[in-house]
Amino acid sequence: MAGLCSSGGFFLSAFGVAIHQLWLLRIGLGVVGGIGLGLGYISPVSTPIRRFPTAAAW
Repeated sequence: MAGLCSSGGFFLSAFGVAIHQLWLLRIGLGVVGGIGLGLGYISPVSTPIRRFPTAAAW
């Protein structure tokens, strides 16, 4: 899901650049791409927190 959102955001922003629409660029990279990057960031961060619970308390 993260890969689809990230790549979809890049394609949407590239389309916005091609047709000279700044709002489409912002929605593509900012909203859709941001959701994809956020979803991709959750799994590598949550796994060490679950494995090493004492390190998260610092």
